Amino acid sequence: MNSAIKTAVKFTFAAAVIGLFVEPSSAHNAFKKRMEAKYENLKVTCNSCHVKGEKKTVRNEFGKLFSKKLADQNLTQQWRAFEEREDKRAFENDVMVPAFDQALAEIKEMVNEDDVTYAELIQAGKIPDLEIREEEEEGEEPAGR
Repeated sequence: MNSAIKTAVKFTFAAAVIGLFVEPSSAHNAFKKRMEAKYENLKVTCNSCHVKGEKKTVRNEFGKLFSKKLADQNLTQQWRAFEEREDKRAFENDVMVPAFDQALAEIKEMVNEDDVTYAELIQAGKIPDLEIREEEEEGEEPAGR
């Protein structure tokens, strides 16, 4: 084997080993993924609920709505208590996602200070950092793929 191939094999092996021990970035990544699945036309970021540059405990208006709806469930603490990645993912799917769906359904019915429902704001991409995805030109490869 030549040097370049050996280096590539070592790098791939190291990346695979590291991947075994890396924990998912956040319990709330499940919420982001769920929102993207429900609204394929939207680009969702962490800052859809959190304030950019601040601790993740600091939330914007939209994030505060979810925080109030989910506060009594202690989802983050429960998620962190699991040590195994598989257990965390099961908890995300079986507990966190249904709790998020329920909170989202309730929030969508609420109105903001301008008397507009959050369902309308979400659909129109009017929530900060919850933007409408730009249409790709026909035949153009989507960015990041």
